[in-house]
Amino acid sequence: MAELEEETIDLTGPDEPADEPEFASDEDSLLPRTKIESGEGHRRKQRKSAGPLFWQSGASRNLRGTQRPLGRKLLFALPKCSRDRCCFLSVFGLTIFVILVTAAVYLNAKLQSACPYGFLLHDSQKQSTKKVAITASGERFPWNNVRLPSTVVPYSYRIHLQPNLTTFKFTGKVAINITAVKTTNLVVFHVKELTVTHSSVKTLNQDQVPVKREMAYTENEQYAIQLSQHLKAATNYTVTVDFRGELKDGLYGFYRSTYTINKPEGNETRVLATTQFEAANARAAFPCFDEPALKATFQLQMVRETRHSTLFNMPKDHTVDVDGMKMDVFRPSVPMSTYLVAFIVSDFQTLSDTTGDITVAVHAPEDRISQAHYALTVARTVLNYYETFFGVPYPLPKMDLVAIPDFASGAMENWGLVTYRETAILYDEHQSSASDKQWVAVVIAHELAHQWFGNLVTMRWWNDLWLNEGFASFVEFIGADKVSPEWKMLDQFVKDDLQTALSADGLRNSHPISVTVHRPEEVEEIFDSISYDKGASILRMLESFLGRETFVRGVTAYLKTHKFNNADTDNLWEALDQAAAAGGKSDTNIKKVMDTWTNQMGYPVVTVTRINSNLHLDQERFLVMPPTPACSKVVEFTSPYGYEWIIPLTYITSTFPNEQKTKFMDSKSTVVTLDNNSANWVKFNVNQTGFYRVNYDPENWDALIGQLQTNHQALSSADRAGLLDDAFHLVRAGSLELEKALELVKYLKKERDYVPMSTGLGGLGYIAKLLETEKDQDLYNNMKLFILDLLEGVIAEVGWEDQGDQLTKFLRGSVLSAACHYGHQDSIQQAHALFVRWMKSGGTEAVPANLKTVVYVSGVEHGGQADWDFCWQQYASATIAAEKRKLLYALTRTMDSKLLKKLLDYSLDNSKVRSQDTVRLLTYVSQTSVGYQMAWDFVKKNWQTFLDRYGSGSFNMAELAKVPSHRFSTQSQLDEVTEFFRTHDISAGARAARQTLEIIQANASWLQKNKDKMKTWIKKYFMPPEGGRARNREI
Repeated sequence: MAELEEETIDLTGPDEPADEPEFASDEDSLLPRTKIESGEGHRRKQRKSAGPLFWQSGASRNLRGTQRPLGRKLLFALPKCSRDRCCFLSVFGLTIFVILVTAAVYLNAKLQSACPYGFLLHDSQKQSTKKVAITASGERFPWNNVRLPSTVVPYSYRIHLQPNLTTFKFTGKVAINITAVKTTNLVVFHVKELTVTHSSVKTLNQDQVPVKREMAYTENEQYAIQLSQHLKAATNYTVTVDFRGELKDGLYGFYRSTYTINKPEGNETRVLATTQFEAANARAAFPCFDEPALKATFQLQMVRETRHSTLFNMPKDHTVDVDGMKMDVFRPSVPMSTYLVAFIVSDFQTLSDTTGDITVAVHAPEDRISQAHYALTVARTVLNYYETFFGVPYPLPKMDLVAIPDFASGAMENWGLVTYRETAILYDEHQSSASDKQWVAVVIAHELAHQWFGNLVTMRWWNDLWLNEGFASFVEFIGADKVSPEWKMLDQFVKDDLQTALSADGLRNSHPISVTVHRPEEVEEIFDSISYDKGASILRMLESFLGRETFVRGVTAYLKTHKFNNADTDNLWEALDQAAAAGGKSDTNIKKVMDTWTNQMGYPVVTVTRINSNLHLDQERFLVMPPTPACSKVVEFTSPYGYEWIIPLTYITSTFPNEQKTKFMDSKSTVVTLDNNSANWVKFNVNQTGFYRVNYDPENWDALIGQLQTNHQALSSADRAGLLDDAFHLVRAGSLELEKALELVKYLKKERDYVPMSTGLGGLGYIAKLLETEKDQDLYNNMKLFILDLLEGVIAEVGWEDQGDQLTKFLRGSVLSAACHYGHQDSIQQAHALFVRWMKSGGTEAVPANLKTVVYVSGVEHGGQADWDFCWQQYASATIAAEKRKLLYALTRTMDSKLLKKLLDYSLDNSKVRSQDTVRLLTYVSQTSVGYQMAWDFVKKNWQTFLDRYGSGSFNMAELAKVPSHRFSTQSQLDEVTEFFRTHDISAGARAARQTLEIIQANASWLQKNKDKMKTWIKKYFMPPEGGRARNREI
């Protein structure tokens, strides 16, 4: 079949189908469209009149022609007839125009072909295009837009389902009450991988509306019912659809999950049916209007076997007998989006309690329900706290939390029925570690935050996904802090979210927080660190300069104004603006500040140059690797603000280290005058509350380094971590000399706080990884010696006793892991002794919970096949999900390539490694010196298998596209990966693929610029000219 010609959608098309809607295209949908300008995929925000903090980007520039009037000599040669002269000028001008356009197109094509990731740009720039819609039977589909018409809207659903957990089939019937907003004779809704067996349209009086024809268009996952007569505007009707489907194991829609119950008499395999609908997979369970703004109420009837039970978003109303089966009938829900609907049929057991009038319950397989007590406690605590924090009552009568054996993501916030991976909800107090416990609390706090921010108030369209995920990612730290204040969760934010987001957003191939999404499946691309971690970080920055009280007051007003409805980013800024004004901060225009952070990708680096008491500040976009000439014009997004930001700067000085000063930087350059000139140093971005990096002049860097060497606690833990993270990344960007960062990190000998220590080890680990992969063994050995020299004191202090507070346990784990990995012989022997004792006991003599990762990894890394085989046996029989995750990680750390190959082969066998864990396994292997090439070869070989398993729109495919980014660092590797991406379907992984190629370039660039410098510096460190330290440890 010949390819169908594509054309650009007319954004001014008709807002309802014509009488014979053969080729209708409704651009007047219920939701605002993103404006497409010059082919760029970004949103243009309409600006209001300038206020005190209005972004001043210079006067708007009109396009000016470059063609000057023709010379007198040419004018004399023109025909004297004015008409001929006009014709000549027109033809001449048109010719020049065509030449210029052709040259521009040619040069752009050349640039894209020369840039390694240029060819991938088209895959990420998914413009709002349409094809002539042809059904599988060859008919013209009567609707030609991926978005549904705005002519009808649903207001309630009655869903009847009967799954068969033996044949893995299900049948169903849905009655959708709709309102005709406009006169129309076409009803279009979503259907995916379902077979429609019958449909009808009736008035509420049960009068039949004759159907002319009906058909499906699988590409847009739409089903159309064309009627012989029109539906009347402002009138209600019922659309009824009978259908059938299959309970697949693809982890989306209405799918099956298989698990094993461990019993004394033998293992027993069980099956449940569960759902995962976000972003656009409710349509794979029942026909529906599957867009977030089309909220409605839902009522469920589920027919099941007597041995099973059913869960739904709402409580069960009653159960009736139906032909030897049971039918559970549930209460109608509150108005909500389709992606938040959920239902589960299983034989799980339950723990429950109440908080106020709300019933809270945790559901899990019978041999794991004992691990659910902690989750129940956390859920009660956080749910009760959030009602006070948000100032809005939880609107449902119950909250169910369910442990799902096969689950693609960490958890899903279905309203009143939250589903979790087992690692995110089950905790065994005798075997699970402190980090396992914290993870359960954090994920539950995240998902319960969604019950307000995302469920009660939902984004209008997926371009504002960050409103859901960014807010929940920020508030999860507040919720978890309420559960256990001693964990110091807000301190951990810097390491867990802020630094992660800064690293991801420092790439040229990042994306704005608020990003155009044309098709629902494209949303999978933005379930990433930008939407989650950067979204959380800018909200934390906003809360910091507004104050917690003002921030929460604005959030409460936003929720109350838009509850049970939809909203967008501007609605949040408006509510916070009003709260700021009420709090006496009327000079702060939130929208004008925050638009510069949400509508353009990246972030600034502020360079501070001190001249006496004046600090000269300059901002520019930070890029971990400035673009090569070939890639300088290859961009997916452009900035509406010229990559300038309104920055809430904060700073302290050595003279007044406890007096924080604040200044909004609303221009490219500005000057700050210190109160006096006596300060030895100045430190910007106090406690790392801002989303920006800071570079200093050499004198200030030296002063800060001196301060850390003499008394590092003069700066907060967050500030020390910020200096380390900025320094290492500024080196990567070419903005700071490597020597300066290495001098800075030497203070780690004195560091005893987890966050800065972990940050420093991360920066050093990046260098060590590149040197190890480079196969310069002598330099790598010296690098290991340098790291171990920094850690010598803290290794002795943390010891091998599993004791102390949360962050002490985290510090011990990080330090001992590094010690064993880099060859600290005493630590390796300690770990080996614990591993051997555990192995000899057959796994009955457990390793201390918070040392398990260190011991398992070291045992496998420094052991042989027998050690690996024992770990595999423990993995296969483990019933605690967190334990399986630790063992899987350890198994990937073997130095035996044959064992790695066996493990990679196991990853495609669902009976050995669950489908949900395959991508994680491959990521682990790709991070190792032995397995990084093997992992990529395996991904290439099985790419189609993964596409079939996860689907082209799955975020799992994006993660697989990142596999080469962890260690590849040569031109030949870059060429190899580029060629693979060029010749294979990467679908929703296009942006991840571009990021991978950019990271490989950055890795290669670091080695080219810094490898020799590293050799020189480390030689001086171990053998200084004046004599002293010499290498004295054998590796």
